[in-house]
Amino acid sequence: MALIHFNELYKLALGLEKRNIEYCLEERFLGGWELTTDFWVAICSDDSMGGMEGLLEIKGDLVNEENSGGDISEGYLTAKEILQRIDEQG
Repeated sequence: MALIHFNELYKLALGLEKRNIEYCLEERFLGGWELTTDFWVAICSDDSMGGMEGLLEIKGDLVNEENSGGDISEGYLTAKEILQRIDEQG
C-alpha cells in the first residue's frame, strides 16, 4: 500500500490531537486506511473518492450535503478542509 494513503490521514490525526478529539486510526481490511471518531469517518484507499490522489472521503456528521450530490459521503477532501469544518462546528 502506497504511503500516499497515509499522508492526509496523518495530518488529520495531528489536527485532531491538537483539538483533543479522540479517534481511532487503522488499516482497512481491503486496503487503505480509516480514521474513525464518534461522529464521522475519514477514509483513504484505492476505492474511496479521491483515494488514488491521496485525498480523503468522509461519512457522517461532517458531510456537506450540498457537495455530496445526495450521497451519504463526500470525497476529494484534504485534512485542512476537514479540520476547518470541525472548527466551524465549534
